[in-house]
Amino acid sequence: MKILIMGGTRFVGKAMAEELLDAGHEITLFHRGQTNPELFPEAEHILADRLGTIEELKEAVGARSWDAVIDTSAYVPRAVSTLLKALDGRIGRYLLISSISVYRESLEPGLTEMSPLQILDDPETEEINGETYGGLKVLCERAAEEMLASEKLLILRPGFIVGPGDYTLRWPYWLKRVASGGPMIAPGPDDLPTQFIDARDLAAFARSTLEGGLSGIYNVTGPWPALSWRHVLETMREVTGSDAQFIWHDLEADLDNFDPAGFPMVAPGPGGRAMMQADISLAEKVGLVRRPLSETVKDTLKWIQNYNPDFSSGPGLSAQREHELLSMTED
Repeated sequence: MKILIMGGTRFVGKAMAEELLDAGHEITLFHRGQTNPELFPEAEHILADRLGTIEELKEAVGARSWDAVIDTSAYVPRAVSTLLKALDGRIGRYLLISSISVYRESLEPGLTEMSPLQILDDPETEEINGETYGGLKVLCERAAEEMLASEKLLILRPGFIVGPGDYTLRWPYWLKRVASGGPMIAPGPDDLPTQFIDARDLAAFARSTLEGGLSGIYNVTGPWPALSWRHVLETMREVTGSDAQFIWHDLEADLDNFDPAGFPMVAPGPGGRAMMQADISLAEKVGLVRRPLSETVKDTLKWIQNYNPDFSSGPGLSAQREHELLSMTED
C-alpha cells in the first residue's frame, strides 16, 4: 500500500514508519523537517506545516493519492478538516490516532468504545492543555466522521504511549529512578492500576487494521485487567538489577494536593482508577498484541543509555522533593 503518515520522524510516527517499511509498504512522510529530518531517506518526504491553509496543503500534496493516511499529529479539529479537504477524496482510508482521554470522567472501570465522551465548554478553542486535550480529540474524531464514510475511517484511542524514543520522559523517568536504586517514593497505594501501550505495538496494530480493511473505533492500551504500579516497578527493578526499595506514598489520602508532574502516568482516585482500566477486548479480537512488559523495559533502558536524554527539566520528583517525602515517612 501507499501510505501517507502525518509526522513520522518522532516517537509514535517513527514507530509507524519503521513498521510499515519493514512490512514492505511505500510511505510518504508529511512533516516540517524540524525533528530528525534525516530519517528514512528511502521514503518520500513532504515538508510543510499541516496547520497551514487549505491552499498551502493542496500545494504541498499536489496531485498525489494514497491508499491510506495515518494521522499521528492531529490535536485540533481544524488540522483534520483542512487535511481532508486538501486531499479531496484522494485517499482510500483515514486512520486517526485519538486518545483514551476522550472519555468523560467515570467512577467505574471498564471504559468501552461506547462510553460517554467529553464536551468542551468552548468548542472553538485551540488551546491545548490538560483541561482541553481530551475534548479537542473528540472534535478531531467528529471532524473526520463528518467528512468520511464510516467504512473509510479508523479511530484508535491509545492510553499512555511508552517505549524507546519516549521524548515525554514520563515512562523513562520511572525506569531511570528505579535503576538508580536505593529508597524511592513509589506511587501508592501499591494496587493503583495503570495501562499503557508500547509505541511499536500501536504501530503494528495500525498496520494490521489497515491491511485487514477494518474500520471503526478501538481502545488501544492495556492490558485489561490492568497492571498495578507494584508490578510495573518490580519488573523494572528485576530487569535493571537495582536495589530499589519502594516506599509507597498514598496519593489517594490527599487527592486535592496530588502533583501529576511529580508522579507522571499516575492517576489516583476513583476517576483515575477508572480511566486506567479501559476495556481493550474489541481491539484484541481483531489482532492487538502487546509485547511483554520486560521487553519494553529492556528496550527503553537501552534507549536511555544510548541517547542520554536530559531529565533535568522533565517530569517526576526532584531529588529534593523526594528526599522531603522520604523524610516524612521516617517520622
